[in-house]
Amino acid sequence: MHTPADSFETTGITLTREDILTLDMTSPECLEGYRDIRLAVATPAIRLGDVSHNEQQILAHITEATEAGADLLLFSDMPLTGKSCGDLIFQKTMQDACLESLARITRATAGSFILVLLSLPLRLEDRLFKATAILHNGEIVGMTPASYLSRDERRWFSDPFEHDLGHHDRFSCELITDAGEENNPFTELRLPPIECPTILRHVIDRPLPAPEDRSDGGEVLEFSLCDMSAQNLLSFTFSFVNLCTVIPCLAVRPSLLPRDMQPCQSLRLFNFDAAHATDALSHGSIPVAAIADGRLEWTGEYRRLKRELIRRSLRDHSITLYAGGGLGESASQGVFAGHRLIISDGRVLAEGESFHPGLTIADIAAGELLSIRSNAGNRWDIQKEPQVSGLHGSDPDKLPFLMRSELTPQNFYQETLTIQAKGLADRLALLGAKPILGLSGGLDSSVALLVSLEALRLLDRPPNELIAVFMPGPGTSKASGELAQILAESTGVDYRVIPIDAAVKAQLANIGHDGLTQDITFENAQARERTQILMDLANMEQGIVIGTGDLSELALGWCTYNADQMSMYAVNSTLSKTVIREMTRVASDLFLKNHSPLIEDDSRAKAVGQALRVILERPVSPELLPPDEQDRLLQLTEDSIGPYELVDFFLWHLIFHGQAVGDVYELALKAFGDEYSADDIRRWLSVFIGRFFRNQFKRTASPEGVSAFPWRLTPYSAWQMPGDATGELWIRALEAHIASRKETL
Repeated sequence: MHTPADSFETTGITLTREDILTLDMTSPECLEGYRDIRLAVATPAIRLGDVSHNEQQILAHITEATEAGADLLLFSDMPLTGKSCGDLIFQKTMQDACLESLARITRATAGSFILVLLSLPLRLEDRLFKATAILHNGEIVGMTPASYLSRDERRWFSDPFEHDLGHHDRFSCELITDAGEENNPFTELRLPPIECPTILRHVIDRPLPAPEDRSDGGEVLEFSLCDMSAQNLLSFTFSFVNLCTVIPCLAVRPSLLPRDMQPCQSLRLFNFDAAHATDALSHGSIPVAAIADGRLEWTGEYRRLKRELIRRSLRDHSITLYAGGGLGESASQGVFAGHRLIISDGRVLAEGESFHPGLTIADIAAGELLSIRSNAGNRWDIQKEPQVSGLHGSDPDKLPFLMRSELTPQNFYQETLTIQAKGLADRLALLGAKPILGLSGGLDSSVALLVSLEALRLLDRPPNELIAVFMPGPGTSKASGELAQILAESTGVDYRVIPIDAAVKAQLANIGHDGLTQDITFENAQARERTQILMDLANMEQGIVIGTGDLSELALGWCTYNADQMSMYAVNSTLSKTVIREMTRVASDLFLKNHSPLIEDDSRAKAVGQALRVILERPVSPELLPPDEQDRLLQLTEDSIGPYELVDFFLWHLIFHGQAVGDVYELALKAFGDEYSADDIRRWLSVFIGRFFRNQFKRTASPEGVSAFPWRLTPYSAWQMPGDATGELWIRALEAHIASRKETL
């Protein structure tokens, strides 16, 4: 017999604390008395490595979600530390702080029935895992180490399915269950790795054996915490490859949703036990893929991700929760947009605002749950399908970096500019600094000018906080100075002109150079003098030097080492020259139509638009050698390194997609055969290979900067290559391919 407090009446069926009954809903009439479920995803505003601050943000979101009546709350990836804290994750101080914080957060969920999913670093002896703690009513009811790790994550975290884990008899893990209490603050769990490959159950979930005596007063618990084998568990794991943390066997049970069952602790809205997965799916459960992500924001990436999540949710009749990292993550390599999505059966129920932290909530009606369940089977196989590269299509794209099949030119421009500006804005805000920009009147510095202006606009700071410096020297053309002045005065920046002729002359004289011979020393002295001025000015004005060099220049080493190669924050380093040209073209059109938010005045906007159009039409030149008497440029970049459309084509196919050099040559012939001869394509491909390999040392010393695209050559976490590697293998392969073609003709 049960007392009234221990029983709950619903539609003629009595559910008790001791019994969990599955109610099969076969008709809409069965929905009477049932309520909606409320799902929430959160992106807290974090501080990198500040576990205490981040804990308070997490607790605030839990409180907000609880007060809103949410049944489940998913946090973005690694919110206690920040996803981008790098090797700090190896520090035991940080690992211990996370466990202490986890204990406090767990206790904060006591008395509520919200299910909280929170990822964090978890050390098991000498291995570090990225695990997701599943918290419910003051308990850690599950701990799921992530098995699908990105290349970067494998630097820090172990794969729980590595075969060599089986050679360990046991793991030991300290879970700080009573943080802050003086007596017995630790409970040590010893986990057989073969029997418990992915789910660690907290000790309170099952009866404890008699504790062994320990000198420190703690307890040693010798028992298996998981009965599922890795193979059985995997068959019910929702595996979104490269989407970071995915919670296995998390399933909504629409048959357990009566309004008056909230006080019943035995009835859980979500199933998170792998051992019960088969029963859950066969009795009306709906899979929930809970994805805590930590990816950088790249142009066009979120559109693709959103489409993929919608497609998979529709295909598998599942619910998808997505929470991406956001405000407070590092801007050293890029930006985190903090995207939040709640999708049910292919329909977007709620979507958070990009670049704004907070909580996103959506309700799913009981009727909709029944509809979803009626369309689904009892097995969901959510596996990422192999991508089709399309590199061998019949018509290779001449300008593959422009993403013309995915985005309109204006969307491409706006998304790219937003990412660049957001990264710079975060860095300026962190340092309390002004942007210092060398404005040359050329393509790269013009795009960097627009990025800097947009960054200041995002920070609600005036454009005159940007110090733009034009530094004419022995090779500077008059036209470049005029264009730089128009851009600066029309945008309202703090414009300064600092000639470098005398300084360069003195610098050359100091090393015994005659100052007349126009050699590489004569050229690079100008570039280094300009960089020195910008660096000194940044110190004096409490600013940072904005790097303007682009991806194509970085690939070919078309920059002066420790001069324009160096800055304090680079904004163009993932934009190829063809992208820079496209950004300039679209910006020019927007300014000419006065459709840019950067300038409100129509006449000034049109002046900028016209100047950008002139810059776009001029040949690219470093202007380190004097122009002729008519101010025509004599030093043309593409005469030395090849047409930029070819350079970027080679960069895309040979470097970023790793195609055989002969295949790249054939693709180039197919794409550009009407514009360039076979000998020209061969010559410029050889030049590209030679310069790419000779200039790795410049890329190795690249500064930090924002990534608007995944195509990066900086070795910080992307392209890694020794500076003394040789490109002879690729040169020989190209020559062999050319020779074989001649033999077949």
